[in-house]
Amino acid sequence: MGKWRGGSGARVPLTVAALLRAAARCQRRIERIDEELVRLDHTTAPPGNTDWPTERQHIRRVLNKARKLQNERRILLRRLAKVEQGQIPPRYADRARLYRGRLLLDLARNHARSKPMQGRARDLVDIVRTCVVEHREALFGQWMIDSLRELNTARRPGQDRRFLYANEWDGGVYRFPQRSWMADAPVDDHHPAHSVTMNFANTEDFSPSAALEDLFTCDAHPIAIECMSALHICFLRAFMKTVGTAALDAVTEDIVQVAPGDEGSVSKLRVALAVDSVDQLRPGDWVYFYNHPDYVKRHRDSSFATWQGANAVYLGNVGGEPRFSTFDSQDPAWTEAEFVAFLLQEYNRKPGGPNRGQLANMFPQLASSDDVPGLRCPNPEQRGRISPVYRINVQELARWR
Repeated sequence: MGKWRGGSGARVPLTVAALLRAAARCQRRIERIDEELVRLDHTTAPPGNTDWPTERQHIRRVLNKARKLQNERRILLRRLAKVEQGQIPPRYADRARLYRGRLLLDLARNHARSKPMQGRARDLVDIVRTCVVEHREALFGQWMIDSLRELNTARRPGQDRRFLYANEWDGGVYRFPQRSWMADAPVDDHHPAHSVTMNFANTEDFSPSAALEDLFTCDAHPIAIECMSALHICFLRAFMKTVGTAALDAVTEDIVQVAPGDEGSVSKLRVALAVDSVDQLRPGDWVYFYNHPDYVKRHRDSSFATWQGANAVYLGNVGGEPRFSTFDSQDPAWTEAEFVAFLLQEYNRKPGGPNRGQLANMFPQLASSDDVPGLRCPNPEQRGRISPVYRINVQELARWR
């Protein structure tokens, strides 16, 4: 069967198969628009967008109008397909032919109206998706900050700190809850969650999300970690709080790992970049403060040499100044200069061990904070830039609903 051209200039296919395919496409578009309307209702204003309430009302009106037009078109297509398939009784054949003509005319008019509306709706759907992702990025950053704050302030019953620096407790090694975590290199068979290396994975009895929450609820004993593993925990928890426990369990494939560098599960979720100034940082960014390269050499025999650098979280402007925080820090909101001054103080501490006099002569004290790289990367390829800066992979935020 050929094609009928309506007065609007729109070509309308008349074959039953083509009509049904077009109806199915309309239905899929309607379903997608319905999904976007649900997402729109759960979307708050992106950071800095004060016109969002008005924009949201406009987007909702256009999406609803597109949905209505598409739904009408779908109904017309199905009615026309019913006529084409001869599902009208023979005695109503003449009436069916008239009915078919009216349907074709209505369909052409409807299609002419809905076609530009569909294009506009798709544009607005893209806007909604962008706003949703921007909102999730901001929410993730806030959860990074909140999780680190909880690591530094959480208490167990009896007012003992829940999270301790590994060197601060009697065992002097890393320790996670035994019921939910197992160590890659346990100290002995009796303590499977005590390890000399920071490499832990959830047990079979606990999903990744449940094991992560167990760190914040288990009261059996303090959790012994350091600044890198602390930010691994914060990053994973911020992702889980932003897009849900099911997303974390799925993306980690039911095995979540807290380990050094890129060995851990955060490597699947984060992206690394370099920026030129603090102004380019976003609240919740994971950054690194470098101490002088000779710190490890000067303090190689010290029993408590932990400040060769510090993994930190950017808090944003607090009190008019950019501020940062790290795990177990003495100040929950340091300026860059205060952080660098602290690292200088730690470098200039007297070395420990039997060779402390020799080490002090070989690596003398530093005279100025200018000798400490701080946020500025000392590596030649990124020298002078703030690197690495870890952020959430926005593609991971966008794929989970």
